[in-house]
Amino acid sequence: MRNSKVWVCMSILLSILIGCSTDNGDEVYQLEGRFAGYGFYSNPTELMLNVFVEDNIFGSSMKFSYWEPVPQDYEMEAYRLIITEETEVYLGDSDEKIELLPIDYSRPPILSHGNKIVATLTTPLERISSNRKEYALYNHALFPIYKAEEVRIYNLSKREFITMYSPYRENEYILISVFEEDSEQAWDTFMELEQKLFHERTHEINIQSWFQAADSPAFPEVTLDMEEYPYFLLLSDKGLVKETTDSEEIFLFFEDLKTQNE
Repeated sequence: MRNSKVWVCMSILLSILIGCSTDNGDEVYQLEGRFAGYGFYSNPTELMLNVFVEDNIFGSSMKFSYWEPVPQDYEMEAYRLIITEETEVYLGDSDEKIELLPIDYSRPPILSHGNKIVATLTTPLERISSNRKEYALYNHALFPIYKAEEVRIYNLSKREFITMYSPYRENEYILISVFEEDSEQAWDTFMELEQKLFHERTHEINIQSWFQAADSPAFPEVTLDMEEYPYFLLLSDKGLVKETTDSEEIFLFFEDLKTQNE
């Protein structure tokens, strides 16, 4: 009789422990992804962030230069994150707070596409992937919505910047020309560069050229080791091809490439 009572007590205790772990063990309150643009909002005390998690093309990486139609079986996981005045927002792992609210359109943007976002949610996350008709950066409709209790925003690293901005097709190149400031002189230099690049483009070599000013609020805060300007980053589907402050090195690269293709 005594043994049966002990067994009953142990069974009850075991049931309680199992019940506790079942209630909490599978619940996830953290969302981690990449900033993919702002959502539409009507309340000035709330802000919506689109957070990309992954898809079946590039995995957890985003491609800023993906313009073509997605495959019919394109699947993407993404969410809308609501930031309120009660949400604590920090820069990376530091204690430095970031003020996203109240919304001020005269203030330079804090977020850039690709910023890593780690959010603690007020309700458990139910992970959902869905079939989408457009790429992650261009269609934000019907994303599941969650409210954030805490958000940490991380600047792009150099490796992340290169991954995001690199083209994804073979024989395609993207030249990012970074100038110290957005000035008339900078644009004149860029247009001269463009004219020379025009003669380097062939059916086999596709070159996109982007102007970027380091003093622009929209320029991602990344570690690019820039000490002199203009600063050139040449990217391909393999990643970083050339990094230089001498534009002639870029043209020598394409001359060598054309010679190899002859």
